[in-house]
Amino acid sequence: MIPTQKVLKTFEKRANQGDIDAMKKVASFYQDGKYGAIKNIEKALYWYRKAAESGDAISMFNCSNIIGAINPDDPDKIIESFEWLKLAVEIDNELAQAVYQLAQSYNQGVGCEVNIAKTIMLLHQAAELGLPEALYDLSAVYKLGIGTNINLKYSLSCLQKAADKDYPDAMSDLAKVFWMGKYESINIKPDSKKAFELARRAAALGDTDAKQNLAHFYLSGIGCPADPSLGFKILKGLVSDSIDPSAMHDLAACYFHGEGCEINEKQFIKWMTKAAEAGLLTAQQALYNYYRNKKESNKELIYLEMASENGDGEASFILAKKMGTNINDTEYYRLLKKSGNQGSLKGVTEYTAISIFQDKNYQEAVNMYERFILPDKTTENYHLTYAYELLKENYITDVKAKALLYYFLNQLYVDTHYAEPYKITEAEIPIAVNHYTNVTALQNMIKKDEKCQSKNHLWMFHTEYMNDPEEGKYLYNSIDSVSIPYTDKWIKDIKTKDNKTYHTFLSCFSGCDYDELNMWRLYGNDAKGICISIPIKYFKCNNVLQSITRNTEKNNLKPSLYKVNYSKETVEELYKRIEKWFAAIEKSMSLNKRKNKKEIKVIIFSFFSFIFDELKHLFKSPNYEVEKEFRILSYNPPGDNEILISDSEMPKLYVPTSYFLFQKGTKIIIGPKAANKEELKLELEHRLLVSGYEDVEVLISKAKYK
Repeated sequence: MIPTQKVLKTFEKRANQGDIDAMKKVASFYQDGKYGAIKNIEKALYWYRKAAESGDAISMFNCSNIIGAINPDDPDKIIESFEWLKLAVEIDNELAQAVYQLAQSYNQGVGCEVNIAKTIMLLHQAAELGLPEALYDLSAVYKLGIGTNINLKYSLSCLQKAADKDYPDAMSDLAKVFWMGKYESINIKPDSKKAFELARRAAALGDTDAKQNLAHFYLSGIGCPADPSLGFKILKGLVSDSIDPSAMHDLAACYFHGEGCEINEKQFIKWMTKAAEAGLLTAQQALYNYYRNKKESNKELIYLEMASENGDGEASFILAKKMGTNINDTEYYRLLKKSGNQGSLKGVTEYTAISIFQDKNYQEAVNMYERFILPDKTTENYHLTYAYELLKENYITDVKAKALLYYFLNQLYVDTHYAEPYKITEAEIPIAVNHYTNVTALQNMIKKDEKCQSKNHLWMFHTEYMNDPEEGKYLYNSIDSVSIPYTDKWIKDIKTKDNKTYHTFLSCFSGCDYDELNMWRLYGNDAKGICISIPIKYFKCNNVLQSITRNTEKNNLKPSLYKVNYSKETVEELYKRIEKWFAAIEKSMSLNKRKNKKEIKVIIFSFFSFIFDELKHLFKSPNYEVEKEFRILSYNPPGDNEILISDSEMPKLYVPTSYFLFQKGTKIIIGPKAANKEELKLELEHRLLVSGYEDVEVLISKAKYK
């Protein structure tokens, strides 16, 4: 065996003679302090530089790393480090780690200008070389759309590939995907066993997030036999090894609920307090709720203030309410403003209301409302959004009335969730819904030749043209069968008012079998017409009304489908929820000391009648239950350019739906009393084919009709 000192001297001699491999060996000896060399980074850099100057790419990469590490604050050295790294990749573009580090340099602007396009290109290059961290970063790039379009399928594919290479972060993230059954907007079949296995593998490699998830799996028995003691033990190990506040929070929860251990409130308070003091908002929220239930107001206040400073709008709102409800109180007003700026719906609304009542900071309050309420286009926020649009029109003349309306709408959003009674359940969703019409109408829907514009949509007609004399009256008439305070007074008054601010347009469908004889008789032109059977997948089955979209959605979007309700119990449940609404109005009325309450009542009635007009077309008498009706609705003001006039002998107002007809799986059924059925079938098939609708099947009804 050669003595270690002699090894060093042997390689130094060869290095001095220009042997590149020897230069690299000597550099590594000094870098690691091995084979007789005393650790000396400067000498290591000297020999790596010599090898790099001789054209060795790996040595260039090592030069870059050493220069960057020993000169982190020297701009010139940082540039030199980048130049060596760039040169290493140019010399050898298969040095995966060098390619990846160059991508990071361009991403962060280290030694160069930020260049996201080059970052993405180099990440792809490193990923192709098999580097899992590059795959993981690409997953984030395409998930968030950083410098490129969002591509969730590709993002998930990169995440899966990184996990397959045992990259801990990727395994931990993928475990959550299989646990939740969702990757952003992509639904994934939940697989708790796969989630558990991924978390277990990542945890074995030291990933702390995976360890925490693994603890949850053992605590709840997700993907594995429940073992609360092991889950608790993992969490205890996490808090002893690190200062992770999230793990502290979860450990505290174990002590609180007695999961894997005995219930121990002292330990709960100890660890939840540590997590709260480390800045974890959920821990601060847990403690202010805990102390509120314990009626320890001083301690509750401590954590409310802590959470408020941490951006919790709800905590700021609660603090404001603790100041009292005196709208002239400066601190109350300040905290409401803070709550609003933190995005609390209650805070935004009440701050706006009080600002308008007090004639101060009006524009600031409105700006806050626009910033936090209007951008939210979810169905639950629809009425708030519409309210503001309504207020900005000349419909409301007294600006002070806005405050009441804001407060009133906030209560609707927060407290009632009034749409619950007419949710569409999974069991109620049919495979297809059927629309009955006459042959001429269908022919007009199909494009006749290349010059014709696409007409593959339905017409939603104004409700005034409905052939049912009781249309829209069942909900109003049912008020006599329920006895709820406020509701009688308000609804009966609304029934006497005629709100023409908006017009209702609708198109009807049946969930019955398309050959149902009664449907042909009543709606299929006395069985001489046709039925369009449309697969349910071409609709959005909504649980909450969305008239702000007016259903005149752009081409190729799914129209929103709502079920018609026939149950007296459903009506009663709806009225109970609306009762909470009216109670909120009565409460908010007391805030207004002005003499214009009568005018404000008119405004509220008008606004509510608009909402009620939407509701009334989704309730019909139980006598019609056999029709299993569904509807698409549209609400349009007079003069709206979405409203068109038919060119029929008796012109009618209508609103077209989106272009969603005649897609794959759609069926057209010719009525049992239609004339010349076979000839008509041949003609319709030809029209469909030349118009590009080759996936539509034309059938002849088999119903026996006398």
